[in-house]
Amino acid sequence: MCTVTWTARPDDGYQLLFSRDEQRTRPAASPPRVTAHAGFSLLAPHDPTGGGTWIFANGHGLTACVLNFYDAPAPPAPPADGLLAISPSARALAWTWDGRQLTPRAAPTPGFITTSSFDASRVVPARHAAYAAWREEAAQDLPAFHRAASVSPDAFSVRMSRPDARTVSLTEVVCAPAERLLSMSYFPREADGPFSSGQTWQLTLREPHDSF
Repeated sequence: MCTVTWTARPDDGYQLLFSRDEQRTRPAASPPRVTAHAGFSLLAPHDPTGGGTWIFANGHGLTACVLNFYDAPAPPAPPADGLLAISPSARALAWTWDGRQLTPRAAPTPGFITTSSFDASRVVPARHAAYAAWREEAAQDLPAFHRAASVSPDAFSVRMSRPDARTVSLTEVVCAPAERLLSMSYFPREADGPFSSGQTWQLTLREPHDSF
């Protein structure tokens, strides 16, 4: 139950937005923090239940994120996921893990991926249609698309609210190789209204890495 969008920046690099949807019973995540891994820095929020994260960005300008995959043909073990990675040049690659096999999937830039555990056969096409309509009108404002909700917030909205689950946070990553800077902004949502005021963390980019 998540939505991710991404686009190339006019002056180089990319912008990526990730709306995280979770069960209401799941504890709140911790905001991003800078950690070191394999000799370079990365930024990632922390999920106390799973012990990991759903999105990270590193000092080479690479961002990767995970979405649940609800269209697996049979109940797999472990749970199925969708994976997305985007490089400093805004080149995106995506894969689907069905619990048994990792399969590449199309990931053009600009791009849009959404999943839903509720009525996916209707919710996913409705969100794609909303994204297509938004691109025709205001394609330069990805945050506005993620912050919007229908008149009665429900499962069909990108910023969704259901009795059992809701959108809990919005994460924005901006990679600007020309400025040697990567930023991650994190906006929690404590209730069913708008996202709260966020915070921004920054990394100084090392040599941008476009190896994939």
